[in-house]
Formats: sequence, structure tokens, C-alpha cells
Amino acid sequence: VRMARVIVAHGDKVLAEGTGLYDVGPLDGSGGLARDAKVTLAQSLHWNYRPLQMDETSADVAITKALGAMQDILISSFGPIFPSLQGYNPAMGTAVAWNGANVFSSLQRRSSRFWFNWCQDPGEFQVSWLHTLPFNFDMAHDGPPSKWQAVNISFCGQLFPTAEALMEADREGKVWHCNGTQHTDYTWDVPGPVAGSPERQRLPPEDPIPQTWQLSARGGIQWREWKLVATLRPSSGLALYDLSFRGQRIAYELSLNDCHAYYAGPQAEKQYHFSDKAYSLAQISGDMLAGLDCPVGASFIEGAIWTPFFRNFSSRSDPLAAHAVKLACVFESDGYQGSSWRHTQLINRKVSGRPLKVLLV
Repeated sequence: VRMARVIVAHGDKVLAEGTGLYDVGPLDGSGGLARDAKVTLAQSLHWNYRPLQMDETSADVAITKALGAMQDILISSFGPIFPSLQGYNPAMGTAVAWNGANVFSSLQRRSSRFWFNWCQDPGEFQVSWLHTLPFNFDMAHDGPPSKWQAVNISFCGQLFPTAEALMEADREGKVWHCNGTQHTDYTWDVPGPVAGSPERQRLPPEDPIPQTWQLSARGGIQWREWKLVATLRPSSGLALYDLSFRGQRIAYELSLNDCHAYYAGPQAEKQYHFSDKAYSLAQISGDMLAGLDCPVGASFIEGAIWTPFFRNFSSRSDPLAAHAVKLACVFESDGYQGSSWRHTQLINRKVSGRPLKVLLV
């Protein structure tokens, strides 16, 4: 019997039972629920165990408080780019705060790490991943957000236990102020051709590939003597289930435990990296394009997106506003990956073999 696991954050329960792990099923093996399916609470965990929600703003008041305590030194090194500080000048760009799971976090004490990336034009937000400020800190979620404190502060490659310690060292002349002002001409920090050029939007024409597979509306896939089910979820991204060959199940589940993104940087404190799974393996994805992500003629699998982002760098999670986008595709490879088998005769060097045919999901 196959079941699904769902994690629910209960803000109306006591902290010790704030996160519920529910079993949903049985599943019918074709991407749906069996007729007698039920939702059963399997286990209750502490509120600190809840997954990160991208539009959670509980830390905003604490971040504003922490930045205010370091205002002078931040503006001195990075310029007036912090929206919550006096003198903010959007023409100089904006420092966007990002938070992620902290190695010091536990079920008893939840802690997050906060970074700041710079961006000038929200339409080219992608450059922010390569403009990480050399400034970040930890914040333990103890008590109400108004009481959270910034600790383990890294400023221009120098470490300080608290904001007070940083400012005290600065008054004593013991802090090096790096030049952290940012700029971009949208060349080296933009993938592909220069932003705005016609080549950037141009996709080469392709002839549709022949379809040798079948894809059902629920993600069931059949190709030659293979059968499997493909799903798309924020917690696991693309996952394959019940992979079978000639009716014999080969694998129960194939999925990613995690996925990390690492961006280039001249030194460690200016490199941005994060766990995709800590945010979502689906909600920050874009619509796939035929001829770019997958060959023309491929079958696309849609997933639901309900977390839009806005030009002020905020986001909102609203499942009632979910819409479908193409998040995966299925197609048969034409053999460019290699051969199924290949042999060269020793004497006359005659080559024979068979092209490799694979199904890509």
C-alpha cells in the first residue's frame, strides 16, 4: 500500500504540536487516490519543525531592528541601499534580505541565517545572485520577533558576536570598512547574450521529434516495455514512482533529497548559495520552453504555482490563486548521449553497434 506524506503548519496549536505530519492514501498507483483514501495524523512535532514559507514576514521587524543598530557602518560600506534605513535611495539599488536554514538550528531552537543581495532593476533580478554583500548574520527565533537578536555577524570578512560588539569595535577603530558598493552593466552577471539584445530571446527552429511514449493526465508514463508515474511537488520537485519493466517493479521512488545552488564570488563572504529544498523545488520555477528546455514535440507535465513575486521583492503564497505551468517534460532521446552497445573488430577496425535510445523525464 502506497501513501503520501503531507506536512501541515498549525499556527493555532501549542508550539509542541505546531507541525503535523499526515499520511494520505492509499494511492491508486496512477497518480490519484483510492476510493477509501483517508487523511490521518501520523505525528505531531514542534512548531520549529515547520517548512520555511517564502512569504513569511515574521522576521521583518527583527531585521529592521538589527539593521538600525548598524546603520552608520552599513551605509558607509554599502551605500543607501537598505529600504528600512534612513536615506534609502533606490537609484543606488536595493539590498534584498534572504534567509535560510542555519546549521545551528534544532527542533528546540530554530535559527536562520540572513544574507543580503543587491539588485537595481527588478526586471533583471537574476543579477542579484552574483551581487551578495559581504554582510550576514544569524537570528534565533526565540520569543516574539520583536525580541529576536542578530548574532554571529559577518561584516567585510570580520566576525562579531553581536551588533553591539561590532559597533563598539568600530568606535575603537578596529573594524575595516570594505568598499561594498555594487554596480552592473548587465554583461558578465547576466547569462547568455547581453540583456535587451534580440539574440537573447531567439530560439532556433526545430522539427518535432516523433512521439514514442504515452503520457496520461495524472503523470502516468508508458514507453516501450517501461511504466512509471511522474509527480511534481514543492517538497521533492520531480519524482518518479513505481518504475517497472515488463510488469516487474524496479524502483519504488526516485527523487532528490535536496538540491543546492552555488553562485560564483571573488571570496567566500561574497558568494551566495542556498538549498532549493529549503525554499521550494517547484514554486520558484518558470515555464519550460519547447526548443530550449526540451525538444519540440516533447510532452510537458504541468505543476501548480501559487507563490508570485513582485517588483518590491516581496512574495505571497496563495494556493487559491494557483495556476499551471510546464515544470517537466518527457521525450525520447535520439541517441546523442552514446550507444546501447558498440564494437570494433580488431583486424579491420570495422565498427558496428546500436544507437542508444533513452526516455528522458
